[in-house]
Amino acid sequence: MLAFLIPVERFGCRRNYIKHVTMSILEVALTSGIWLIISMYILDGRSDGKSVEQVRYLLSHPLSYVEAIVNTTITYGEGLVKTMLGASLGWLNIAVNSGIIAMVAVNLAYICIHEEGIWKDEESKWPRICTAGSVVCAILVMYTSLYVQWTELGKNIIDGLQGRYFIPVLFPLLLSLKNSSRMTDNGADRLGRYVSYLLLLITNIFTLVTLLTNYIL
Repeated sequence: MLAFLIPVERFGCRRNYIKHVTMSILEVALTSGIWLIISMYILDGRSDGKSVEQVRYLLSHPLSYVEAIVNTTITYGEGLVKTMLGASLGWLNIAVNSGIIAMVAVNLAYICIHEEGIWKDEESKWPRICTAGSVVCAILVMYTSLYVQWTELGKNIIDGLQGRYFIPVLFPLLLSLKNSSRMTDNGADRLGRYVSYLLLLITNIFTLVTLLTNYIL
């Protein structure tokens, strides 16, 4: 869906636009489908060959699948967000200071809400909807693939989700939330432009303290 965000005029004509967008979608669908087949073949040995049965169960019990999504989000949501922002590094055995994670989250939110937007007010509705829809679809695909391939048959919570899986959707999510208004050149706005740098400085201080206390001193 993100392919539709590229303006038509960038392709020269509508025919080229349709051709390139269609080929992009087909390429993603083909590679994803091939990997799905390969992974189902590999993982069937670990899940006792229940992938096909899980698909049938999902189609015949859609409300149970919705319940599994809700339960998973409630149970693991906080951990997924933290690990997406880098709470665990390496082989997930290097814990990052919670202050660093908090400052990263605050800085991302600040940039989205305050800094100069990339959307034009009169043109922002459709790109925002398309971008947000792409994020939702990608997340549902992650949930569904792990529900089918990795989770026990009929279980009401999805196993195998990790925060790093959501990193690719973080940028389009922030893009859909980006402020569409433009900043004026007054003193308050000029000062506000340096807030993100101050947040990064505090983040680096947290990082330095963590390195000194945990790994050097």
